[in-house]
Amino acid sequence: MKGTGGVRSGRGTRAGARDGTRGTRRRVAGPVAAALALLLAATGCGDGGSSEEARFDDPAEPVEVEAGESFVLALRENPSVGHAWTLIDPEPDDSVVRADGDDFETDEPDQVGSGGTRLLRFEAVAPGATTITLTRLYRGEHEPETDRAFDVEVADAG
Repeated sequence: MKGTGGVRSGRGTRAGARDGTRGTRRRVAGPVAAALALLLAATGCGDGGSSEEARFDDPAEPVEVEAGESFVLALRENPSVGHAWTLIDPEPDDSVVRADGDDFETDEPDQVGSGGTRLLRFEAVAPGATTITLTRLYRGEHEPETDRAFDVEVADAG
């Protein structure tokens, strides 16, 4: 089977396995990997130390970070009704910060349509100052009254 690495999709068995050991390796590897991840997180190992990112949610407060650090802008959002935060012009100076993806934390994981917080990740690249301007789109349309501008100061890590 091309692209499956010898594993039959959906069943967890190795292609050609006929000895009744279907999925055994997967059932053991999952809990072992989870336990190892918890151990590494508890001891602060595995990612060079702290996994905490500085988190900012108030545009009135300056974002102050050091070069090389990651940080998050946290904004309330409800994608189920058509809201979505996005960068708008003027975009931040990419020699100072760069966008590094986003995630969504739901308020009620078991409730369909729950709102939550959009986590927009950035990396502080080099010392300097810039502004990150965001807007909350509603069903793809710009709502100027939702614009948020975060002033970012990146200090030298040295």
